[in-house]
Amino acid sequence: IHKITKNNSYKLHTNDIGHPRCIIEVQLSFQGKKFVILEIDTSDNLKPLSTLIVKISDTDTWNSYFPTFRKQIVKRSLRWPTAKSLQDIGIRKTFNHPRNLVEMAESDEEFKNWGRRLEDALLSLS
Repeated sequence: IHKITKNNSYKLHTNDIGHPRCIIEVQLSFQGKKFVILEIDTSDNLKPLSTLIVKISDTDTWNSYFPTFRKQIVKRSLRWPTAKSLQDIGIRKTFNHPRNLVEMAESDEEFKNWGRRLEDALLSLS
């Protein structure tokens, strides 16, 4: 979990009650490929933002790029960086969250559908 970088010209690094907005980053391997899955705290419903998956070839390159990535998110008003800006880092793909995120439980069908969509997204990048 990473705090979004503060930038004096932009105010989206905090949520509506002034707490730091965070990015959740998970790095994983799937079928021999490396991926980064990213979520941004939008619990204040300021902007809907899908899950971002980036297929990377090199973890060190991603890790050194990540501070720039965090700044871009704020500069782009809580939008993911473009595919063009990530072209030297990896291949990006987004997919939507479940609709009833607050009510979701592991046994919930919507959660299971989200898990299948996550797997499909990973497979499409493999």
